[in-house]
Amino acid sequence: MSLTGLRALECLSRYILDFRLRRFDNLGTEASPVMVDQGALNLFPYDPNSSPAGNGYFAELRDISRRTLLATGTVTQRGVRATQTLTMSALPTAGDDVTITFPDLSDESVVPPLDIPRTYTFESTPAGAGDVAIGGSTQATLDNLVRAINGSADYGDKVSLYPGTEPCLELYAYRSSNTTMELEARDGGVWGNGVTLASSGSTPPTWGAATLAGGSGNRGLRLRLEDADLPNSLMEAEHLTKRECYLDIVGVTAENRAVKLVACPASLNASATDASGV
Repeated sequence: MSLTGLRALECLSRYILDFRLRRFDNLGTEASPVMVDQGALNLFPYDPNSSPAGNGYFAELRDISRRTLLATGTVTQRGVRATQTLTMSALPTAGDDVTITFPDLSDESVVPPLDIPRTYTFESTPAGAGDVAIGGSTQATLDNLVRAINGSADYGDKVSLYPGTEPCLELYAYRSSNTTMELEARDGGVWGNGVTLASSGSTPPTWGAATLAGGSGNRGLRLRLEDADLPNSLMEAEHLTKRECYLDIVGVTAENRAVKLVACPASLNASATDASGV
């Protein structure tokens, strides 16, 4: 992941950038690589609003060798992620299903975004794409559904779900108890409140509401570097007006594990701009 707007940091200016992080996987061949958008980066592990609460984010500006720390910056989420609870009080009957409809946010030239429905059907033995195995308990069955939604099943796993079952690329699921699952937007913003939820059949699990709820603000993160942290003294010699650097943005989990989310080049430029600049 990269940030293309970091080629010109003015040394005497406050710098603020709002950005969004997406995941791209190479689904082509070595000879013909094809980078395909795989949805928003999942902010759940770092989100201070998660449970357990993540420990947020920070930014570090380092020299070209990455050995010397030049400046630090603050990184905050621009919005709150929408959530909803699915309750499975008893094992579903074969043929029961849940449907999740979410927007494809990978191409912002498409207005409005394309809505993608994903239907997961509970079966004793998965026989087709979209089938999720009914386990020996509600806990095991919810775990199988989580694998389907997150796309986290092992390659060749025909026990949890049928191979080829499509995930919900903009969403993240986890089992919160033996009978409940949480479904959340990967990224913050009011957009998540438009994700629709349904279930059908004899004894299907039930959603807490027909949509995700609680999303607020906007998608993405906000990077801020204060002018006091970017003085001209960062130049290696008095006659220099430009210095090549690297910027790292790091997320910190609830366990205080630091995970690098972005590593990209940046240029520091000497200037006479006052501190009120953005």
